[in-house]
Amino acid sequence: MDVIGLNPAKQREKLVYKIGAVFGQTSRLRYHLTAIDTFKLMGNLFDIPRQQLEKRLDYLIEKFEIKSMINSPVRKLSLGQRMRCEIVSSLIHSPQIIFFDEPTIGLDIIAKQKLRETINEIHDLEGTTIFLTSHDL
Repeated sequence: MDVIGLNPAKQREKLVYKIGAVFGQTSRLRYHLTAIDTFKLMGNLFDIPRQQLEKRLDYLIEKFEIKSMINSPVRKLSLGQRMRCEIVSSLIHSPQIIFFDEPTIGLDIIAKQKLRETINEIHDLEGTTIFLTSHDL
């Protein structure tokens, strides 16, 4: 069985570059680093050229309205702020498939709506396949 044209058993590393995930109980963010430092680290892990990373981060930081918090250590962010940063971190490499497990935890109703609008926009612009689980109605 193939996933986006790749065999997961044989092409695991290539497939990882094309998938993103946010799980409410597991963090990609580095607790003692600032959010922006974590984003840059993720960009390096995914071999994203510097200019491309900067452009992608500018877009995501604006869309998820996190500019005021990216220079704070992750440990000082609220749950809702961390979740928005987690989502940005998972989208840095422009994945073809993304899994969101309860991505709205800790967000107020307005932030939840903005998140859904932004996720839909990314789907429309980039053709990203999105799997989202939520208890929200």
